[in-house]
Amino acid sequence: MARLQGELFCEIGQGRGIRCNKKGSSGIEPGTLIVKEEPYSYTLTDGELLRTRCHYCLKRLETSVSCDACRTAKYCNEECKKAAKFHHTPECRGYSRLMNLPEHLRVMGRILYKMHARKTDMGALGPLSGLVSNVETLKNCEEGITSLDSKMECLSQHMEKEALPDRAFMEEIYGKIASNSFAILDENMCSIGIGVYPQASMINHSCKSNCIGMFYGPQIQIRANEFIRPGEQIFHGYIPPLLPTAKRQEKLLKTYHFLCQCADCRNTERDRLMRCVKCPDCSERVAPNADGVYKTCESCGFANFDADFYEEMDLLVEYAENILDKEQAEDREYDLYFLESCLAQLDFTLHSDNVYVIRILKDLVEVCVELGLWEKAVVYGKRIEPGYKMFLKRYDLDQGLLYQKMGLAYYRLGDQSAALPYLRQAKTTLTITSGEESGLVQDVSDMLAECVAKEIDSLLVECGCPNMDH
Repeated sequence: MARLQGELFCEIGQGRGIRCNKKGSSGIEPGTLIVKEEPYSYTLTDGELLRTRCHYCLKRLETSVSCDACRTAKYCNEECKKAAKFHHTPECRGYSRLMNLPEHLRVMGRILYKMHARKTDMGALGPLSGLVSNVETLKNCEEGITSLDSKMECLSQHMEKEALPDRAFMEEIYGKIASNSFAILDENMCSIGIGVYPQASMINHSCKSNCIGMFYGPQIQIRANEFIRPGEQIFHGYIPPLLPTAKRQEKLLKTYHFLCQCADCRNTERDRLMRCVKCPDCSERVAPNADGVYKTCESCGFANFDADFYEEMDLLVEYAENILDKEQAEDREYDLYFLESCLAQLDFTLHSDNVYVIRILKDLVEVCVELGLWEKAVVYGKRIEPGYKMFLKRYDLDQGLLYQKMGLAYYRLGDQSAALPYLRQAKTTLTITSGEESGLVQDVSDMLAECVAKEIDSLLVECGCPNMDH
């Protein structure tokens, strides 16, 4: 575990967080590694993943070995099994029962077994001591104290009694997990687990973040994705940025128990553009006013945005949210059908710059690439580009992944000259967000090299020169 850049601060009015060193620093450049940390505790999210991935390194299992005692913990090989022993031994007797619990309680059980074996972890200098718990907020939320009591009772029934601390301490630990856990993402940016990272959790949230977290198995690496000045606070985005302000604030309040008032949440112009619609007469972009009302199209003067229009727009947004939240189908042709049907409906009312249209298009590009529908991938990708430039920063992961997919699509279509600029932008962006050693960057680099070689071959043929090995 290491915080490689930045200093911890705690100040009245700002609370605690991490900032770029005030003294002896010239700032943090984009791509600089800020935090590199193994989780204090973590777990895979569901039963299917528990059966198909290593419980230590989280890689997909081709063959597996199990813990000799509990027979529930599964590993890639003897090496992972040996590496996991230090963490697994305290929990081994109760591990099978823990794995039947929801993910947050599963992580909590692992933490309590670890603390029972290593009492110093429970003290004022323990790894989780600096994390906020928001216990009182949890008790006062919709589900309230009844839900918290039922969770604690459920966990108590699934653990060895000697490993259970008092109820107040249990509630405190649960609150820290609920308020500070990270979703662990795989190489396809799909959630496969959750983990508690004490150092990374010290970085506060902003929808207008200046760093990004990536996962390498269970390890998190957080890098700057813009220049951070000396003394400037380091911010991480806890949720995806492509949501209207009210939706972002709602998600953050429900999950992390605070109302975000960052620069992007106060940027009313940005939020207005995220919710833009098509003028029913001329199809030009119409953004709502500060009260969320669509008044007049500036292009043609249309002003008849009646109750039926608002009802239709609300239904379309709800429809898009349902499609975006739907679990990925085994047959991706089904996802393609639902996404294209949704897009056809959205295109009647919402402008291409509306974030719901952008998010549907993003998923469409991913599905088309998976299915090898290269022409469609290019068409949908081109439609996303203006919205991404409007709402995402230059070195954003989604931006880099779009460049990578567009480069791949053009490459598969045999258009090296169109693929090259996308692949170069992908390599630059993904190197900053993910690091030079990441699999994403290596894949793009390999494709870029192949693309350059083919482009050179084409130029040689055009010039009448003999073909050459590269």
